[in-house]
Amino acid sequence: MPPSEENPSPPEPTPSIPIHLQTPFLYQNRHTGQPSSAPLTIRQLCRILCPPSAAASTAATNSHGAANAAITPQTLLLGFDPATNQYDPAGWKMAVSIPILREACGMLWFYEDRNYGSADNNEGNNNDVTKGPVTARNLAELMAGGKCFFEKRGY
Repeated sequence: MPPSEENPSPPEPTPSIPIHLQTPFLYQNRHTGQPSSAPLTIRQLCRILCPPSAAASTAATNSHGAANAAITPQTLLLGFDPATNQYDPAGWKMAVSIPILREACGMLWFYEDRNYGSADNNEGNNNDVTKGPVTARNLAELMAGGKCFFEKRGY
C-alpha cells in the first residue's frame, strides 16, 4: 500500500558517514566482544576480507579458517568520520552490510573474456567467452591488466 496520511512511509534511515578507502572503522573482537584499540581503514578491511585466490576462498569457508579469522564478513564494524570527529550515527554494522566490503567478501566472480578478431572467428563477430570463477582480487588484477572489463548493468 502506498504511503498516505493514515499510513506514512517509514522514516529514512540515519545517513551513514561518507565511505572512501581511508575511512577508519573499529571492529568488535569476535572472541572478547570488545572494540578494537586501533581502527582499520576500508582499504585494509578489503585486503583482509578479499581472499587472494580461489583456494584461499575455500579455506576461509571451512571451519578451521573461519574459526581463526580475526575479521569475517559477519564482524561488527563502527565507522568513524575524522572530518567531524564523530562515529557513524547508524552504529555498529556487519561488514557485509557496507557496500564496498560486501563486494570484497564476494567469493567468486565470472567475467567475459573479450577476444575480438581471433583466428577462429572469421566472420568478424566478437568471440566473448565467460570465464571463472575468480576471486574479487583476481578480477581486479584482470581488469587492471586490460584482460577483461566491467560493464555496469541495471541490477
